[in-house]
Amino acid sequence: MDRTPAHMANMLRFTQELRSLAKGHTLESFTSNRVLCLAVEKLFINLGEAAYRVDSKSVGQWPDIP
Repeated sequence: MDRTPAHMANMLRFTQELRSLAKGHTLESFTSNRVLCLAVEKLFINLGEAAYRVDSKSVGQWPDIP
C-alpha cells in the first residue's frame, strides 16, 4: 500500500507547526527557550522521517520539492 499521501500530509502538518512555533520570535527569544528549541528539533526529525518514507516512484510527481 502506498502511504505517500499520508507522509506528504504529515510533512505539511509538521511544516505548519514549525512555522507556528517560530512566528513572533526573535533569534534571541527563540534560542533562549530550551523547550521550544527541543520541540522544533523534534518536528524537524519527524519531517525528515516522513520525507525519507515517501515512495521513490512518487517523488517525480513533485519536481519542485527537494
